[in-house]
Amino acid sequence: MKSIRLEQGIMIAFIGLSALFTLEFIHFVQSGRWVIHAGAAGFSQWPQPIQENLSVLLHIIGMLLWVAIVIYQLKTRGKKAHIWVGRFGASIMIIALILAWGPAVESTVPALHALAGLTLIDITLIVNFIGVVIETVIGILKARDKRMLEHRQHLIVAIMFIAAPGLYRLLFILISNAVELSNSHPITKLQALWAHELAACLAILAGACLLVSRTFSGHITVITETNTRRPRPFWHKALANVMIAIGIGLIGLFSIWSLDLLLMDLESPITSFTRNDAPNWIHYYSISLFDSSDPHNLATH
Repeated sequence: MKSIRLEQGIMIAFIGLSALFTLEFIHFVQSGRWVIHAGAAGFSQWPQPIQENLSVLLHIIGMLLWVAIVIYQLKTRGKKAHIWVGRFGASIMIIALILAWGPAVESTVPALHALAGLTLIDITLIVNFIGVVIETVIGILKARDKRMLEHRQHLIVAIMFIAAPGLYRLLFILISNAVELSNSHPITKLQALWAHELAACLAILAGACLLVSRTFSGHITVITETNTRRPRPFWHKALANVMIAIGIGLIGLFSIWSLDLLLMDLESPITSFTRNDAPNWIHYYSISLFDSSDPHNLATH
C-alpha cells in the first residue's frame, strides 16, 4: 500500500511538472518561435532557430506520448498491455531525447559555467539523457529477471529524470520572480542566465540524489542486498557501483556550481561565453575571470 501511494504521488508530481511545458507552447503560439527555456525572464531574446522547429515539435510529441504512457504504466502496474506499452514507450522516449540534441546545439543561449569544453547545459542534457535511458533499460532488464522492486525503483528514477526539465522550469520561474521582486527593475540578461543555470543545477542535483537514495535507487538495493539465495548476473553489482559513483560525482559537481552561483556578485562584470568558446573549467568565486571590456559581458548589456 505504501508503494502504491508513493507511486501515485510521483505520478501527480510528474504530470504537474510536465504540464509546465504549456508555457513554451503559449510562447510559440504568440511568437511563432520556440524558446526552450519557457520564454520567461529574458529568454525570449534567445529563440530557437526556425530551422529547428520540426525537431523541437517531434521531440515534444514524443515526450508528451511518453507522459501518457508513464501514466498508463503506473496505473496498470504489470497488468494488461503493461509490458508491450512499456517497450514501445521506451523506444519513443529515447528517439525523442535524441531529437532534442540538435536544437540544444543550435541554441544561442550563452553560458556562465563549463567543464572540459562543455557548457553546464551541455552536461545537464547528457546527464539527463544517460539517467533516463540507462535507468529505463536496467529497469526493463530487471523486470525480465523478476526483480520487481528494483524494476519500479529504476523506472521511478528514470521518470523523475524525465521530469527534471519540468522541475527546472518551476525553479527558474521561482528564482527569476524572486530576483525581480527584490529589484526595482525587470530582470537583466545576466540575472536571467544566473537563474537559468542555478535552476538547472538544482534540478540535476535532485535527480542525482534520487539515484543514490535508499528508497528510490535500485543500485543501492543491489549493493546492500543480504539475501543471496537468488544469484545475480555479475553486471548488476558492477553497474550499481558505477552508477552510485556517477551519482556522487554529479552531486559534487553540481553542488560546486550551485554554490558558485549563489556566491556570485551579479553587480560585477561577468563574462559569458558561447558553446564554441566554452573553457575547460570556470569558477567565478575563486578565479577572477571578469572583464568589463569583453564583448560577451552581460553586466553592461
